[in-house]
Amino acid sequence: MVLGVILYFLFQNLRHNWQEVAEYEWRFDIPRLALSLLALCAVLGAMIPIWRVILRRMGYGLPMGKAWRIWFISNLGKYVPGKVWQVTGMVYLCEREGIPKRATAVSVVLAQALSTLSATGLFGLYAVLEGGQHIDAAWTYAIGGLLIAGGVAVHPRILERALNFALRLLKRDPVRVPFTLGQLLWITGLYTLSWCGYGLALYVFISSLASISSGLIWALIPIHAMAYTAGLLAPLMPGGLVVREGFLIAFLGYHLPAAVATSSAWLSRLWFTAAEVLCLAVAAGVGKNQIRNSGTQESHS
Repeated sequence: MVLGVILYFLFQNLRHNWQEVAEYEWRFDIPRLALSLLALCAVLGAMIPIWRVILRRMGYGLPMGKAWRIWFISNLGKYVPGKVWQVTGMVYLCEREGIPKRATAVSVVLAQALSTLSATGLFGLYAVLEGGQHIDAAWTYAIGGLLIAGGVAVHPRILERALNFALRLLKRDPVRVPFTLGQLLWITGLYTLSWCGYGLALYVFISSLASISSGLIWALIPIHAMAYTAGLLAPLMPGGLVVREGFLIAFLGYHLPAAVATSSAWLSRLWFTAAEVLCLAVAAGVGKNQIRNSGTQESHS
């Protein structure tokens, strides 16, 4: 269904902008496209050690192989409307590894909160540096304020109160944030590096389709970070479908021709999904090896 929606909007985009798309000098660099896919897989995989750091700080360790499998199998839940199924999947699979439900849920909420703060900070910096050129001055000041508020919110006690306020609205029990300010800043910095990796991979992907300047990387990093985060937080939209692409089209359009911005935005969804499928295939392979090794150990015993 997701694939069908992507292809529908891509077809509509091509139909409405066919003359501009047809006249643009596209290039299809297969090696560069493959490189961008591998780079994206690497960045997706790099998110797992960050989550393991959070989980370990809460007193629970998880081997990389099992963490990879849990992460990418539960990742399928984001394509189901509701925004809870990915977390539910992680909670269920981690419980089978002896990790309490509450510890997993808190680790996922913290990871999402710090990732969102990092993305908002990057986009706020982009908006301030743009100086209102592509964003209204009022929005620039508002985002600048969010940037400051986000920096303050990284403090563990403030973050804990904010999370518990949201949990009270959802009628859930309060949580404790067992981190120091330095640790939270360190993890937020790791997420910032991961967003830089996403932006670089997106640059390589777009450059495999069209000739673009390397100077665009500085804009792609915050634009993609905020587009991905907006899609992830959008209610009822499976995988942030349409929301992420709409955000990319709006802001890439300030830096790229309309044909490249719109086509790249929709094709990037196929590219991103392909990377997730590859990572899921690795997760399935890890699961089979674990089952095989477990069976071998039992037979020896």
